[in-house]
Amino acid sequence: MVARNRLISLIYRFLGFGACVASLVVNVQMTNDKGTLFLYFTILSGLAATICFGAMFIANLIDLIRHGPNGIPAGIYMPIAMSVDVYLTITAIVGNILFPFITSSGHLAWNMFLAHAIVPLLYILDWIIFEEKGTVVWWMSFYWLIFPILYAVFSFLRPFIWQDQKFGNGSSYPYPFLDPQASGGVGMVILNVVLLAIAFEATGLLFIFLNNLLAGKYRKRIKAK
Repeated sequence: MVARNRLISLIYRFLGFGACVASLVVNVQMTNDKGTLFLYFTILSGLAATICFGAMFIANLIDLIRHGPNGIPAGIYMPIAMSVDVYLTITAIVGNILFPFITSSGHLAWNMFLAHAIVPLLYILDWIIFEEKGTVVWWMSFYWLIFPILYAVFSFLRPFIWQDQKFGNGSSYPYPFLDPQASGGVGMVILNVVLLAIAFEATGLLFIFLNNLLAGKYRKRIKAK
């Protein structure tokens, strides 16, 4: 299931890149937490999506110029592209639980709406509609754990290095599940990180399964039997 039109994908990726940039700009403008803004996993995931959309747009443009509008559009290395799918999915789920884009007063928080809904949706739709499927194997999902685990370790140790730097919530930690005081101790933080690692791994395996399913791999195996 791939849309075989390089012009349509180019326009979509241009709009996706613009939406990612708009999300980053709006978050910078609306926060009082500019010093630590890029220490949030949400913002880092959005930044990764921005870079990937930009790289896909450039690859797509070159492909369009060289081969014309008809055909599967060029993208980026699929294991990297799909790792960002996983990060944005977790961002959307956890972000909407901790920071819902509909505020308690019923207003729309545009920065949260863009970061936790629009950017993940646009990026995942690009994978569904335009990316060639079936090129990622299941064990690659373990590599996708490296960034979240390093992020968790860094976020936990950072207050010991930069002791005076606080986030907008007044805490030294970006999220309550990484804060020993808010979570109930270091043991609970470790448990939270382990549970999140399991969630990342399960999400990664789900994306790989769907990637192979959309590629028709399982259908071919059934016919072969």
